[in-house]
Amino acid sequence: MKTILLITTLVVSLSCFTSCNYDNFFLPQNEELFASSEVFQTNVTGLKSAEILPGSMCEPSWIPLLHKDQLEVGAMILSNSQSQLFIELKGNDQFEIENIQLWAGNKLSQLPANRNGQPLPGQFPYKMAEMNAYHLVIDQNQIGLNYYFPEGKKLYVVAHAEAIDKQSGEKKSAWSYGQLLNTKSGTSYSEYYPCVPTGGGGCFPHLAFCGPESNGNYYFDNTREENTQHIVADNEELIGTVRYEEGKIIFNFSQDWSFFGNTPIASLFGCDTPGGQLTELERGPLEQLYGDFFITTAHYPYYVIQLNVQYCNTSN
Repeated sequence: MKTILLITTLVVSLSCFTSCNYDNFFLPQNEELFASSEVFQTNVTGLKSAEILPGSMCEPSWIPLLHKDQLEVGAMILSNSQSQLFIELKGNDQFEIENIQLWAGNKLSQLPANRNGQPLPGQFPYKMAEMNAYHLVIDQNQIGLNYYFPEGKKLYVVAHAEAIDKQSGEKKSAWSYGQLLNTKSGTSYSEYYPCVPTGGGGCFPHLAFCGPESNGNYYFDNTREENTQHIVADNEELIGTVRYEEGKIIFNFSQDWSFFGNTPIASLFGCDTPGGQLTELERGPLEQLYGDFFITTAHYPYYVIQLNVQYCNTSN
């Protein structure tokens, strides 16, 4: 069966800067989709077409599209290559899909939603209507800043579909199966772990921040009696701990994470209160003692610390 392959190309310019308030880093996804043609063929009971896209290195993952009463109206099929996510959405023997809205990312906090946490499909970046089947190809840099499929890190997909019963003409609203976001409406999100090719792996650079988040920024709180706090990567993963002892800021990383590059301490500021005026601090060289790394610097009640780090993995 011939269908239309829709390839999304988004050009995003990200400016990273240092100031009193660091913005969260996220790549907007609001460009239109561009189309080209491709051929897909397969035989799957109850579903019309579906073969994973050329270039995929995975067996497809099938996720039902469910109405809130658990009626299945179709399926979402996911796979990936080294750098692209492949998605197909389609109806089944009973239902046709009239239109879809879809969001994909590595941070649920970036999902368009109202104040009550209800997703807003009208603000999702990928929208299509009146197709026999719906195909998307999403580059890894559209999933999130410093997101790499070969890392095998979890991503989230929220797919909403309007389906119509072929016999009765009744319309149903459906969501991709997964964890519930809203019990009344039946909205949910799906999780996908990209496959990693045999012999793959590597090291992947990230930004990281120290301490708890406050109003979109991260502050290491040096006023606590027990001041060991988390190091948080730009994908919101907790990757280690940081603490202050006798003029030293001490870093300890989880397995597979480490400093990266010639400037592992990307920036270091001190302030008296979160959101207050920042003072750029001088610090000694990065040193290592057993499994810890540390720098010496002046004492402040709060620090704003940005790190250059890397995640390294191997594929068996």
